[in-house]
Amino acid sequence: MTHIWICYDQHGRVTARVDVGDDGARRDSYLFFYDGGTAQNPAATLANARGKLSHILGPGFSKSFNFSADGRLDEAIVNTLGERALVSKFEYFADGSPMAETVQVIVRADGAAACLDEGMRRDLFLDGLGRVRQVMVHAGASDRDKLRYGSAANPTPLLADVHYDHLGRVGEIALADGTVFKPKYDDHTLARVGFARNVANGGAGAEVSASVRYGKRGRIESEEQVPRLRRWMMTHASCT
Repeated sequence: MTHIWICYDQHGRVTARVDVGDDGARRDSYLFFYDGGTAQNPAATLANARGKLSHILGPGFSKSFNFSADGRLDEAIVNTLGERALVSKFEYFADGSPMAETVQVIVRADGAAACLDEGMRRDLFLDGLGRVRQVMVHAGASDRDKLRYGSAANPTPLLADVHYDHLGRVGEIALADGTVFKPKYDDHTLARVGFARNVANGGAGAEVSASVRYGKRGRIESEEQVPRLRRWMMTHASCT
């Protein structure tokens, strides 16, 4: 079993996570920075990043979040220990809800940056109530007309269909390969507490479910997967 220690700041935000084995040995640790702070400059603050997660430092990687003047997430950059970076750029509808994400792999060599591939673009299409109805993915960020105006000759590549229940919650997510995810909800709080996954082709691991248990303060204390792929317990502490 893995024990996970979680630390919070005076605002209740997660500042650190440490994974510890039964033998007491630390396995992985993660640090979280807010308000424009980074691992290199934890005390930094930016007006458009106040109250937002701005940097994560983990085993072998770091992730930075850049925000536009109006506070929307504009760019997320994942840097590894090597020379590659994964850059995600975000677009929004007029009401501020997410519309699309473009992801590219950037290679840095000899101080210069070069794009490794054309990238991947993911678009969200809404239903009449403004909810995400379909998710489309296209390889090649420059070929957007084919994505938005698919035809029989150039069909729009469907990634997932999203269906809702009578309470307006996500009831089912059906992937193009036949895999289906069904969220689980608590009968009393109506909060999402797990999911069930079913793979169309069957075989080992075709059916997987996961559930979480919350403590009195509403924080996740444990998670368990069936088949039992993993089980872990969480300990929470105030680390100011």
